[in-house]
Amino acid sequence: MDIFCKIVNGELPSNTCYEDEYVKCIMDANPNAPGHTLIIPKKHYTTLFDIDDEMLSKINGTAKMLIEKMEKCIPNIIGFKVAVNYGEDQKVKHYHMHIIPTYSKKSNLTQEEICEILKK
Repeated sequence: MDIFCKIVNGELPSNTCYEDEYVKCIMDANPNAPGHTLIIPKKHYTTLFDIDDEMLSKINGTAKMLIEKMEKCIPNIIGFKVAVNYGEDQKVKHYHMHIIPTYSKKSNLTQEEICEILKK
């Protein structure tokens, strides 16, 4: 069982900022920028090619919701990197999407503070 399955099953702690019946969204433990969030489907899929279109739509809808909330509530965001690693670049073999904000100037917010903003 991979680390994301363990997080989804509650066997490992996570800094969860959003959750519904399909996905769990957590703050990346080693963020590239403040607000770096991972969208993890609760059902295990290894890669993009394992997922049906309905689940991809739910993941993409969650990404849109998180991005809209960050743009509205977090100062100095000017854009986002949205990434899915595949092949050798995929360190955890459980499909997940990265949402990484970019800023006009350095953000002083912590992952925990941004998580609390996203929970509201």
